[in-house]
Amino acid sequence: MYVKERKVPIIIQKGEAILRRFFPTHQKWASIYDNLKKARAGYRGEVQTDYYLSMLPEKDYYIFRDLRLTIGKFAFQLDTLILSPHFLLIVESKNISGSLLFDRSSKQLIRR
Repeated sequence: MYVKERKVPIIIQKGEAILRRFFPTHQKWASIYDNLKKARAGYRGEVQTDYYLSMLPEKDYYIFRDLRLTIGKFAFQLDTLILSPHFLLIVESKNISGSLLFDRSSKQLIRR
């Protein structure tokens, strides 16, 4: 069961609104456009993940999308939280382009 649906992030909405009002020659236009591209890519990655999660039987899972939680004065955001009677799973989606290499010796993920 989907407890919290995913919405288009406010950062994307703001970026699109600003770019509609700025000329491409504005000194901040390129920076805003680059940030908007990154935000859109991240959102697309989350939506693609949602597609695969939609195949789970709804009666067995609670799915929270784009969840913001606070502990005391600290806050954090989860892309997706899946709860079942047997486990909870935090899913953080990344939409990375290029080739990925998992280097076992250095225990690092390298993008080319």
